[in-house]
Amino acid sequence: MSEDRLTIWLGFAKFVLGTFTLGLVTTLVNNSIQTREVELREQEQVGQFLEHALQEDVGVRRRFAQYFSTVTRSRNLRDGWLRYSELVELEFEEARLEREALERMASEEGLDAQDREALNIRIAELDQALSPRSASVATAAPRIYLHIRDEMQRPGASRVAELLSGSFTVPGIERLDRGPSTTELRYFRTHERDEAEEIGALIRGQGVPMVVRYVPGYEASTRLRPRHYEVWFAPGAVLPPDGPG
Repeated sequence: MSEDRLTIWLGFAKFVLGTFTLGLVTTLVNNSIQTREVELREQEQVGQFLEHALQEDVGVRRRFAQYFSTVTRSRNLRDGWLRYSELVELEFEEARLEREALERMASEEGLDAQDREALNIRIAELDQALSPRSASVATAAPRIYLHIRDEMQRPGASRVAELLSGSFTVPGIERLDRGPSTTELRYFRTHERDEAEEIGALIRGQGVPMVVRYVPGYEASTRLRPRHYEVWFAPGAVLPPDGPG
């Protein structure tokens, strides 16, 4: 092969090699840029849901971690979510075991009524924590259902309904032949306790002695809408129509 032909071939080889190398470097750089862009977009999306990842309910955080550890495209971010998911899973299991232990204790015979109620409240709190649904979605307007034992109580119950209707929905007054011996305001989800106490204070302010009582077993129930409350007037508990208002 002549020197001129060799020079031509070497030049061609350098050109091909240079073109290939430049293309490879360009591809790697583009992939790196695209990967970084994906990470930035995913970090922005995660930031919009960060309050759910940090809230106390382990059931919500568990569902959140499971989702992002599966669908996140960035390997670095996905590995981080997998590690976080493992930690949350341990916390979830601890809460589940605690609930089972308390349920066994609450079912024991001879347990003091006050101790049993305290156990049931803690069990309900754990049920709420283990649920994948966030309590923050319960934004429905509160409803208060009034129950009387006889028609003589209706005028007084109507005054209570009028008082409450300024801030709450009161669907009506229902007469029932059964009920507690003490006037009660019942609530069914532990995170609604504070609102129940506020309602109870309003009614007590009208001269009606009453207790605020938590009723377990409805934390994850779909039968009762969020912020459902019930007032049960005991026999003889009447708010006179001309009483304080």
